[in-house]
Amino acid sequence: MYYLSCRISSNIGGFFYMEFKTHVIAQFLSLHTTYTVNLVFLLDPKVNYKDCDVRLKYILAGETKHSTSYLADEGEDGWLIAELYQFTSTTRTIELEITFESSHRIGVDGIVFFPLERVEDKAPEDEKVSILESDTDWELNLPHDYEEILCWSKDALQCTTKNELYSILCKGIPMNDGELWFSLAKNGKKCFLQSATLALDQKGWSWTSSPESRFKQVAFDPVFDSFHIYCRPRMQSLGKNYAAYLVYKLQETHFWFEPRVRVRSYEYKNGDSWYIYLLSPRTPVIKPKAYQNTHNPLSRPKILEGLPQKRNDGWMEVQVLEYQFGDTYERFVDEKCGHDLQLTFYDTPSFGMKGLIVQGIEYRPII
Repeated sequence: MYYLSCRISSNIGGFFYMEFKTHVIAQFLSLHTTYTVNLVFLLDPKVNYKDCDVRLKYILAGETKHSTSYLADEGEDGWLIAELYQFTSTTRTIELEITFESSHRIGVDGIVFFPLERVEDKAPEDEKVSILESDTDWELNLPHDYEEILCWSKDALQCTTKNELYSILCKGIPMNDGELWFSLAKNGKKCFLQSATLALDQKGWSWTSSPESRFKQVAFDPVFDSFHIYCRPRMQSLGKNYAAYLVYKLQETHFWFEPRVRVRSYEYKNGDSWYIYLLSPRTPVIKPKAYQNTHNPLSRPKILEGLPQKRNDGWMEVQVLEYQFGDTYERFVDEKCGHDLQLTFYDTPSFGMKGLIVQGIEYRPII
């Protein structure tokens, strides 16, 4: 790790700046090692980082296009660390001149270089299904109320064996006139995918059909800079920890989904909120020649719970809520029960956001 102070020039007096320039020379770098370049800073004491959207707009000397950082890690000492660049050292010395514009006044401590720790991809574990000797054995893998679940199915199921039924439920079946999709997780716990028409306020969206969706309609292009999600868990495994995931896509022409999104549950009286990303933050990569510059995923494992993931069905998902399903048996949760969430986008342009498509909300057990 190289922790370097930086010379700062600014037209604003005092310790806190909104516009400033840094000049850093890093020496004694290890050759052929990938580093991250990070700004260490402190917010104006009048600003609470957890309640605002801090944007760092910056540009490297010689570049023509600005980059923007929407994310910073908070250290134990209270200082914030924002990843700016990644590069692979070809010499033992590198000199960088970076100009910043911040959305809030910040105090700068310096620039820190971290060697990037690469995480090797783990080979997927073999999913070995035990060979069960009888139909009774397969029944042990099914939910105890599987017969009732079948009654709620939209389609009549023709199954001759419990083995066949278990296989069908793992793939999933439509329920509630096709507005819910029920399936079993690998551990045999119940999962539900709730359509956007049930989970969202229909007045705040445009609607269309999609051949890629399990439901009749999907929501797209929210009208406002915030929207509500009505989480209504159904027939899940009792006493288990569950997570709710927003299932969505971003069109290629999407606009303004880089900043973090604030999630707030109205069930919490103290107004606690947390943050997610619909678009994974990426870091510019410094190459020997400017035209070779590209972007890599941000190296921030601490926030994986708020980052989107690619699903096997081609959609994206991000966790928006974690909860425990009731310890007493509930066939179907009452419509008045559940969690009402509000997702808020910061500083959206006057013409709104474009390119967000929502299929629904999925509830899965946390393994």
